[in-house]
Amino acid sequence: MPMLRHIVHVNMQFDEDDPRFHEFFEVTRKTYGFDAIPEVAEYHHYKQIIPDAPYKYGFVLDFNSEEDFQTCIEHPLALEYNKKYWNSDYLKDILEFNFIEFTDP
Repeated sequence: MPMLRHIVHVNMQFDEDDPRFHEFFEVTRKTYGFDAIPEVAEYHHYKQIIPDAPYKYGFVLDFNSEEDFQTCIEHPLALEYNKKYWNSDYLKDILEFNFIEFTDP
């Protein structure tokens, strides 16, 4: 079964010096990055270094399968996180991708 890579690009509603910025990334890391949801195989978040790029921050979550991804998004911690943080109070723009590995034909 192929692994799934969930990639999310975001722009925040506030600057990096705002305490809510740090809260958002700390809670995101605690929710997805410290084995709180066991189906998440890897978690990383990033800051864009190209000044004129349309998105300034990103997340990458790896899953061993599409089923693990589905289990994750239905997990109570993920549902609680999405309800509180995945909204316009924190995020201005969101762009998501789900990729699975494949071999060339």
